[in-house]
Amino acid sequence: MADSLAYVSAPGRGVFVYDVRNPAGIQQVAFYSSPEYLGRIQATNGLIYLAGGNAGLNILKYSPIIGRPIIMDGMVNFSINGLPDQTVMELESSTNLVEWSTILTNISTVHYEFATPIESNVLMRYYRAVAK
Repeated sequence: MADSLAYVSAPGRGVFVYDVRNPAGIQQVAFYSSPEYLGRIQATNGLIYLAGGNAGLNILKYSPIIGRPIIMDGMVNFSINGLPDQTVMELESSTNLVEWSTILTNISTVHYEFATPIESNVLMRYYRAVAK
C-alpha cells in the first residue's frame, strides 16, 4: 500500500490498483495485465514498477480509467479516475477510433464527473482519458 492506494497482485492476471481513501467506498482505479507472478510493487510519479517472475522489472505508465457511461435525459455521463500523484489528464473523443480530438484539457483532480449532450447526428462516439 502506498499513499491512499492499495496494489493487489492476482497470480496469472496482473495487478489491481484500488483507491482506499474512503473505506466505505473503495474504488478500483487501474488494472495492469501480467501473467507473471509479481513479488514487489512500487508506484510513484504516475509510474508503477512491477518486479518478479521471469520478466524482471516492468515499468508501466498509469492510464486514467473512465467509468461506465450512464445515458439519462439526453446526456452521456461518466467519471474519470486518476491517481493521486498524477492528476493532470485530458479527455479525447472520436467517432472512428482513428482520429481523436481533445475536448477537455487540464483535468486536475483525482475524480472528475463528465456530462455532455447526446449528438443526434453522430451514430457512435468514443472517449478516452489521457494522463499528461
